[in-house]
Formats: sequence, C-alpha cells, structure tokens
Amino acid sequence: MKLIEFARAKGRMLFKLYIFVLFIFLLQILLSYIFVYNSSLNQVETQLKELTMRIDKDLKFNGDTWNTSLYNSDPLTPYPNGSSGFLNPLYIITKEGFIIERSSPISGLLDTSDFKHLLQFQTPQTINTVTNEAWRILSQPIVRSGKTLGVIVVSYYNPRAAETTVIDRKMQENISLISSHLSFDNKQINTSQLDIRNIHYEFSFEVVDVYNNVLINNGRVPTYVDVSYFSKELRNKQKRIVTDEKLKQQYFVVSRTISNNVGEPVAIIVAGQSIHAITKTLQTFSLVDLIVSAFLIIPLLFYLVYNMKSEFIALISSNQLSSEKKIKSLFFDKKKSQVHIDQTIFDIPYSSNQYYICEALFLHPTKKWEYDELLEKIGDTDSETINIRKVYDAVLAINRKTNIHLIEYKNKVFSLNSNLLTALRKI
Repeated sequence: MKLIEFARAKGRMLFKLYIFVLFIFLLQILLSYIFVYNSSLNQVETQLKELTMRIDKDLKFNGDTWNTSLYNSDPLTPYPNGSSGFLNPLYIITKEGFIIERSSPISGLLDTSDFKHLLQFQTPQTINTVTNEAWRILSQPIVRSGKTLGVIVVSYYNPRAAETTVIDRKMQENISLISSHLSFDNKQINTSQLDIRNIHYEFSFEVVDVYNNVLINNGRVPTYVDVSYFSKELRNKQKRIVTDEKLKQQYFVVSRTISNNVGEPVAIIVAGQSIHAITKTLQTFSLVDLIVSAFLIIPLLFYLVYNMKSEFIALISSNQLSSEKKIKSLFFDKKKSQVHIDQTIFDIPYSSNQYYICEALFLHPTKKWEYDELLEKIGDTDSETINIRKVYDAVLAINRKTNIHLIEYKNKVFSLNSNLLTALRKI
C-alpha cells in the first residue's frame, strides 16, 4: 500500500512538472511572438514617423498656397507623375479637402474623389492648383446603357504650352486604353483587368465611380475629397492598424498634422506600410517554434514515463482500485454459484468455465495457478493454443461482472487479487 501511495504521489508530482514545463514552452512561444511583433511594429512606426516629419519640413505653406518644390524633388517622396515607384500608402490632404498626394491608397481609407468636380474636365485643360503646380487634365465619363457609372481622369504634371497637342493626344489614348479594360458586374465598374503598367509612365490617372469611390489609380491627380475626411482624420489616433477592404491585408498607419504659424491645422499627412509580411513571418516563426518545442518536450514526456516505469508496473500489477479499499467481505458460494462482495451478490453461471475458475481460486486463495491447471479444472486440455483463450475469457468476464480486478493474471499465471485477501472469508 505504501508503494502504491508513493507511486501515485510521485505520478502526480511528475504530471504537474510536465504540465508546468509545457506551460513554460507555450508561454515562451506567446511571449516571443508578442515581443517580435511589437518590435517589428515599433520599427515600422519609427520609419513612418521619420517620413512624415521629413514631408512636414519639405512642404511650405504661406497662408494661401503651398510650395511643394522641396517635396517634389525629395528622393524619398513620390514624384507627381504615375511612375514615381513609391509603393507605400501616402496621403497629404489640406483642410479644404484638396489632395496634395495620394499614393497607393488603402481601400476604405481616404480613397474617395469628388466625382462631379472631375466631370468638369471633359475637354483638356491646364489648371494651377493650391500647391502652385500646373497640371494638364482630361476626364471622360464612363457610360453604360445610357447611364453614367463613373469617370476616368488622366493628368500630366507641369505641361509645356508647346507640347499640349501631343499631351492631349496621349491623354486621350490612355483614357481609351483604360476604358477598353473595364468590365461591368451588375452596373458596377470592375477594374481587375486593368494593369497600370500599361499606362504611359508620364501620366497619372484615377477611375472613380458615381459614389466618389476611387476604384484604381497610379499616382497624384489634382482632385478633392469631402472636407469631413480632414476633421475625421484629425480625431483619429496618430498610429493605428487598418485593414484594406479589398485585399484584406493589414497596414500600420501613422498620421501627422501640419499646422500654420499660429498653430492651426492646415493639412494632414497619413503614411502607411503593409504588415502582411510581418504577420506571415511571425506565423511561420511560431509554427517552427512550436515544432522545436514539441521535439524538446516529447523526450521529457518519455523520460517521465520511463522514470515512473516501476511505479506504473506496481500499480498495474496490483490494479488497486479505489473501490477495493472499501471491501470488507468477500467469498464464493459454490452451492448458489454466487460471488459475494460486501452486500452485493454477483451470479456466476453454474458449471461454467467462470464457475470452475472461481471454485479453484477461492478454494486455494493464495495459490498461483498456471493456465494449464485451470484448464484441467475446466475440463479441457486438448489444444493449448485454442483453449488458453477459455481461461482468459472467463477471467475477464468475472472481473467485468464484479466491477473490480478480482482475479490477477500475468504471464499465464492467475490468482485472487492479493489486496483483497484480507476481506476473504469462508462460509
């Protein structure tokens, strides 16, 4: 009994140790993920803040107009035409809603344009904007079945008067190219077949639907958004994570307010960077870490099992069930063919294999019976390989019926459970 209690106590201790080690491994994976994730985001945040500070210094505001010469010549900012090569989302919007910059916009974030304003340029025009920049611009409505669904607008930065004829022709060619690659799904404009790389590199463009949504663009186009976006963006957190509604990718976004000489906000800069690669890398890292941890913890499990081997054998061989501790009376009534365990009676089929085995074991309770001896009691000794099953099947049936491990067996040796002998009495 002391060995059994010791085995159980040791088993509980080692099991708790295993659970603790497993918890430490899982906690290590979680903490590593959080640490690397936050470190990566901090690095992205630092880069974006440095960019927005640089842009703030590049832009000059004199009260009426903006001077963007430093901004346009800065190698770290997008160039006005469509071939800037700047891939990250970047917005610069004045308090009046004029878009100084909108590069690689995130779907669902500041991606609208004034549809009616863009329809004013259906004949080529050269305009001067609040950024003191000259733009040649041309738009064409998207009409289907007599209904206007949107507009295509193409613009050219800083045109020379002598080249307007060539510029106008190329703008019209680009509009025709864009239009030919549009498709329509239930009166909705589909731009999935349009590859912006086919648009002439000197021109920027946008496709905008009647609801002011920018469906696709490749750079800066002189246009406006609703002024409410400016005030809304001022109220947003300076840093946050947003999800692209179309791509379902997450972006880390920071914003910075540009103020005039008296501290009033006059524009806002919003810069973003995709964190898709970070999350994918961390998922892979976590999976590898989990696999490595499993390879480390599985040997520990085997070690614990091996370390408990002797105790497990003692427990299995004794089959000490909690119910056995409560048994005070045990005997077999041969005449009635019944096993009595305390106040419970279990009927054994008379003259059956179970009956003869109970008769033999209860008659000599301390004896270790060989299987062939029990076969003789059963009265069947012809075929060893077949008849040995009769002994096992009968013993299993008795144990199941009495709901305790009444009969022990190991290596073809059978006996009454030694832990129950103290409860045995004769009738």
